[in-house]
Amino acid sequence: MPRFIAVVLLLLLSWPAFGASFPPAELLQELSQRLSKPAECQPHCATIQHLEIKAGAEQIQMQLEVYAGDQSAIPLPVK
Repeated sequence: MPRFIAVVLLLLLSWPAFGASFPPAELLQELSQRLSKPAECQPHCATIQHLEIKAGAEQIQMQLEVYAGDQSAIPLPVK
């Protein structure tokens, strides 16, 4: 048991030195470029495939079937 505690203490004491060098700057730069790159489907990442409208005396109901190739927002008809 004392050997286990010594190993754990050694790992904890050496952790800041390891954490300071990880992740490498090149990896951070590559990840930043990937995240800021627009999706290949832009600006047409979402399409409405099917729209059904039901109108009553008091309300209007819309049922949409939307396909999206990336995180998207689609404008909805408003009054």
